[in-house]
Amino acid sequence: MYKNLINTILASLLALNVFATDQTIINKLNFRPIAVSGNLPSAEVQQVYRDREGLMWLSTRSGLCSYDGYQVKTYRSTVNYPNLFQSNNIWSVSEDKNFNLWIGTNSGLYTYNKRSGIMRRMNRSLSDPISKVYVDKNNDVWIGTNSGLIKYISQANTFLRFTNQNHRALPSSYSVTSIIQTSDESIIMGTWANGLFHISSQNNTV
Repeated sequence: MYKNLINTILASLLALNVFATDQTIINKLNFRPIAVSGNLPSAEVQQVYRDREGLMWLSTRSGLCSYDGYQVKTYRSTVNYPNLFQSNNIWSVSEDKNFNLWIGTNSGLYTYNKRSGIMRRMNRSLSDPISKVYVDKNNDVWIGTNSGLIKYISQANTFLRFTNQNHRALPSSYSVTSIIQTSDESIIMGTWANGLFHISSQNNTV
């Protein structure tokens, strides 16, 4: 009895010490706005992505921005360039091994090749808002939309849609909010109001 009591007291003291240490670290954190904010086309930044060369890509509601630590360059449809994006509302960016940025917008999927400077609309049938784009270790692209998950298989140049008809573990309707790959190369998908799902990137089972 006394032994259990002592263990409980020690555990409580340890927890308090950890909390105090964490609180000390938190108190030392210094948050400040970045001066670049005034040069953005929108104050609403929906994702920050760092590419393999260290360039920062900012997905905003009024265009895609690159930031090299000194200057901001904005990519968006304007009067002079009306067809760059069908929608300037950018949700997500991810880079593949061929220096292509995969860009999810409120109206479809685009790629931008950093070497050639060419912007291209991918699969015009994908017109839904694309909330998340993620390039995995095999260079395949996982595309999260308001109406489900899609995988672009780079070697086959095909799009695979994950639905309840071909994967019974999935709900009949779901919206993707996040995608990440684990150390064993599995995909974890977060959804709006339907929880998490585990997907094999090898055989595409859910």
